[in-house]
Amino acid sequence: MLRQFVVGIGALATLCAGLALASDLGAPISAEPQSSAGDSSTGKLYTSPQTAEALTRALGSLDAWEGDSQDLSRARRALEDVLRRDPESAGGHRAIARYHIMRGYLSGERYEPAALDMAERSLDKAIELAPEYADAYVLRGNLYYLMKRPAAARQALDKAEALGSRSPWLYLNRADLMQSEGRYDEATALYQSIADKKTASPKERGAAYGGLIGVHYRAGRYDEVDRAYQASLALMPKSAWEHGNYAAFLLCSKDDYEAAIAQYRQALALMSYGAAREGLQASLQRKWVAQVLEGSDQEALVTRSEMGAASGDRSTAVLADVCKVGPTVGPRIRAGYKVASLKALSPAEAIRLAAGAPEGELVEGVFEFEVIGTGRDQGDTFLNSQADYRDPATLTVRMGRRAADGFRAKYRFDPDLDLRGKRIQVAAGVMRVKISMLKDGIRTGQFYYQTQVLVGDASQIVVVE
Repeated sequence: MLRQFVVGIGALATLCAGLALASDLGAPISAEPQSSAGDSSTGKLYTSPQTAEALTRALGSLDAWEGDSQDLSRARRALEDVLRRDPESAGGHRAIARYHIMRGYLSGERYEPAALDMAERSLDKAIELAPEYADAYVLRGNLYYLMKRPAAARQALDKAEALGSRSPWLYLNRADLMQSEGRYDEATALYQSIADKKTASPKERGAAYGGLIGVHYRAGRYDEVDRAYQASLALMPKSAWEHGNYAAFLLCSKDDYEAAIAQYRQALALMSYGAAREGLQASLQRKWVAQVLEGSDQEALVTRSEMGAASGDRSTAVLADVCKVGPTVGPRIRAGYKVASLKALSPAEAIRLAAGAPEGELVEGVFEFEVIGTGRDQGDTFLNSQADYRDPATLTVRMGRRAADGFRAKYRFDPDLDLRGKRIQVAAGVMRVKISMLKDGIRTGQFYYQTQVLVGDASQIVVVE
């Protein structure tokens, strides 16, 4: 994975998405230490001391990258100079592959395919020149992981290990593969072994903490995520990205907007970048939402002023974009209804609202009804406004596993067992869903439409009576 949780807000929200997470790109951060120039067993990593020195400087520019395009441009120019002097430098070709991966980063785990293709060609050249170049195979493993080719990634990492690599990036890249396969305990053990290794470089340990953040997040262990972020920041206190990533987690997953505001401001003091500016605006909007719901009108006016100073946008649109799911969604929707003096919608009104939207599009609102029927299916919990969930007049709340677990923890009872006969209010998105009918697990060709209110967090449901 790109260990620079650059748009951590979006990634965490979608796993949110994540996560995204500290800063490596799978390659060692020093110049190639494994062989000398002209070693016939490995090919030519570089052919002169001057090339080695130039390559070391270029790698320094790559390692300094924290999202600033100028650092990347300096690295590109330095690497082009290395390959001009020595077109057969395997180390230079591997380093330019790192550059292509970095420049191709978009968000989360999304990359420009053309950039990854160029990185692959550069690595192929490096390995052609130095067939036993272990570090090139380590990076190739990371590249294939990013290209969604896990079998090829594993093969490349096995080759690196067979060639004698003991690079921390080898084990970090293996842990990434394990995490993607749901082998969380094994991934955690590998990440933790590098995080605890005092001889590892700050970047290597930071990457390990990034991996721990991702694996704990996916497992829903938010206290462990928090601890890993704090350890990472103790290691890299001047990393603007890490402060911003932590802020995104605090806002979108823990709904701690005050702490998020402080972290975003620390990030912006270190480097002004778009994701942190947007995140700060979202955090201020969440603070305003809380003040609106509490009836703190004067405080809300002050926060509105800060929101305007931050971006000129006084709505909660940025908050909706930054935290697409999680505990901020319900309060944000309720505040919008309160400010506009709107009443909660009935099932019939919700069904009309969803039917009028484009297919597959969520329409947000506050919906209120008495729970008549309930059920569970494949980890989801369903709350229905009618006894027959197939009735076109039925409005169905669909709670994901995490939302249902959160509801049980918060209220100490099961939503599908104990909400029958109770009136609930739900702040969420509603959509019309086409349900195919099955017989013996096979589609019959028949279907019906259901109007579903999608709930991802327990805070979106309030028991009215």
